[in-house]
Amino acid sequence: MQRFAPLAALIASTTGSISAAQAVPTDYEIITAWDSNYVQQGRDTLDDTGRFWALLSANWQSVTLYSELVRGDSQDYSEAKFGVEYGFDTPDNIELSAGYHRIEFYGLERAHDNEVFADLAYTGWDWLTPSANYTYATENSGYFIELAVAHEWQLSEQWVLVPYLLQGFDYGYVTEEHDGNNHTQIGIEASWQWSDKLSATLHLHHAFIGTDIRREYGGADLVPDGSDITWGGVLLTWVID
Repeated sequence: MQRFAPLAALIASTTGSISAAQAVPTDYEIITAWDSNYVQQGRDTLDDTGRFWALLSANWQSVTLYSELVRGDSQDYSEAKFGVEYGFDTPDNIELSAGYHRIEFYGLERAHDNEVFADLAYTGWDWLTPSANYTYATENSGYFIELAVAHEWQLSEQWVLVPYLLQGFDYGYVTEEHDGNNHTQIGIEASWQWSDKLSATLHLHHAFIGTDIRREYGGADLVPDGSDITWGGVLLTWVID
């Protein structure tokens, strides 16, 4: 399960240790959003149903505590996520963070999961930012890897455009029977900075299913039409010092 979506909504951790002076958060972040579909690991989780979601985070320099709530826009589905992320002190142009979150699922069936994750990115190139994400889920005792490249275009003082390419690999995270190439995803995000504290993001994505998902259907000949999926959405981000 993705921690945050889309890429522009990722919480950036700063480096350093927490001192007595930082006993209270240095800032908060509030995100409210709607997505036309709830897509995770290349799969349409809610079968053509969109989702509303909101996230609240509190940052203490290197540490971020966050809570996310998800609700299906036309289906009886709810999800709550509570987590912590730590940003490591790294050399210039390297960003590294790791964390844990608990997920509670509410709907026709009650369920839960625990996940640990790590994110790595290299920011030394102006033209391209490669990144990697590793997520391990305790319920299935499996992990998921995402490798991505993105480019940020500063169109003006207010507008930023970010196209990206992502490749996902499943190793027992979604399916226990099959491992390897899960899906390939492309997308673009356009962010408008209304002020220092408030921004809006429009995003559009398309996921092409890979070998793991085809095997989940029983083979390429059995994959139903529409398994490749296109979706988009909008979100508002508000930063409070």
